[in-house]
Amino acid sequence: MPNGSGGTTKVAELYHRVRIENPRGKRTQYRLGDLYLFDKGKGVLAIITPDCDLITRSDGKRTAPRILTLSGKVKKFDAPDTSVAEFILLNGTPHNIAWSRTGVETKEFRRWPKPGAKSKTNVYVGTLRPLYAQALQRSTLSDLGRVGLSVAPALGMTARAKVFLKRTNTSLVEHKFDGNKAAHCYVVPGRGGTDKPMVLFKRRFVTQLIESLIGVDAEELMKGAEKQIENLKQEDGAAKLYKMMAGVRFEETIDLGIFLTGKSPPKGIEGSWCLLQVEMVDDF
Repeated sequence: MPNGSGGTTKVAELYHRVRIENPRGKRTQYRLGDLYLFDKGKGVLAIITPDCDLITRSDGKRTAPRILTLSGKVKKFDAPDTSVAEFILLNGTPHNIAWSRTGVETKEFRRWPKPGAKSKTNVYVGTLRPLYAQALQRSTLSDLGRVGLSVAPALGMTARAKVFLKRTNTSLVEHKFDGNKAAHCYVVPGRGGTDKPMVLFKRRFVTQLIESLIGVDAEELMKGAEKQIENLKQEDGAAKLYKMMAGVRFEETIDLGIFLTGKSPPKGIEGSWCLLQVEMVDDF
């Protein structure tokens, strides 16, 4: 919320009230969606036990033997990509809750704060309104019912790399070394989900690449290349490229302005003076 922006502050307060019922008066029953802070306000627990199992019966007992909770992390709005999907105001400051679908755990009633109260470790801060509480409960149950398929094994495929240097006019020229022989590397394809392909370079290629780039005439290259080459001449600068043997991702800067790509023709990003283009080969 921008400083001095009364309108924005009011909207935040209204949205908080739409989602969360603030504590009012003395509570006698726990409710689905009750929220409790823990770990000095860094974490939050939500009760996801159905209301009907939380109500105390005439005999003084509840249907649920324990409280079922879901944990999450409380995050401040200190980054442009922060979400407002799970918005909450804490002490007048906007936060977002990042729920952990695997953070399901049970709590003993006798060790839990009384309804609407707090203990040394847990502080009641409000209750999700029914629509939001049920949505959280349903998404948690859905995640528990997921089917875990076996992950594909990591497979390394032979590949070769070409080196391109960016000239002063931003055009690319291939930089050949090692007797014009193709460079050796291996591509480990992604195994699904968010996993991305990775390239592992052989030590021999990395060493020869460093030695070759150090000897390049920087006057013919784009602005900024000379400084990167000077950094490469330093021992700690060269060491930064040896991570190529452990694996680097496609379409990312390795270091010192050297960019790895799998596109053809090769394309880098602003500031990249050296491009490594990796191509798959049938037999190497």
